[in-house]
Amino acid sequence: MLAQLNAEILAGITLAQLVRKKTPVLYGSVPLRVRIDNLDNMYGAPETNRYNIGGVQMARFYGIPCYSTAGIGDSKFPGIEASVNKLLSHLFIALSGAQYIHYAFGLLEGTNTFSFEQAILDGVHIGMIKSMLKEQRIEEELQDSLTMIREVMNTSHKMFTRYARRYLHAGEVIPFYPFEGDANETLIKVKERKEELLSSPVDEIPEEINKRIFQEFDVLERIK
Repeated sequence: MLAQLNAEILAGITLAQLVRKKTPVLYGSVPLRVRIDNLDNMYGAPETNRYNIGGVQMARFYGIPCYSTAGIGDSKFPGIEASVNKLLSHLFIALSGAQYIHYAFGLLEGTNTFSFEQAILDGVHIGMIKSMLKEQRIEEELQDSLTMIREVMNTSHKMFTRYARRYLHAGEVIPFYPFEGDANETLIKVKERKEELLSSPVDEIPEEINKRIFQEFDVLERIK
């Protein structure tokens, strides 16, 4: 799978460079496992994550920015099963180092169904992963940390609860999860959040910005 994927992508990149030298390109890898009985894609299969991670590694080998996909599962309903399936995919692909990730917000049953509730859950989970992967602020807090270490180590109990509590309460150690509870409680909270979002005013793109976008990128001409 990876050998074929790599050959096809490199062939496409070569064609792009032949048409216009130094054309910016992405190493676009979205490989999938296929079911033998009906030839549908198996988005939730473990192999799918492994294929995508392999694609990211090949892109890093060639030094080309990588586009990959994550967060698509085979579950048909929003909830814990779909969330775990999608969350692991998001985490694995993000850790592999892809520069551009198609998050597949709210998609269920492969890519056949969109769920508003699942999109809300996906947003929280992706935010947690971003929090886990963000750069640590070591240099900014180094002096404060050293001061605290000296203070703690000079005590008999060697406790640093006050120091850690500040970061725990701020959600910097473990991000807060707003939908804690069993499966029913989680969905009830998600539905409440959905109603809150739907009842909020919508911020639309100003008309003058819309016109600039259409003019700058020749959107209408491209559609024709």
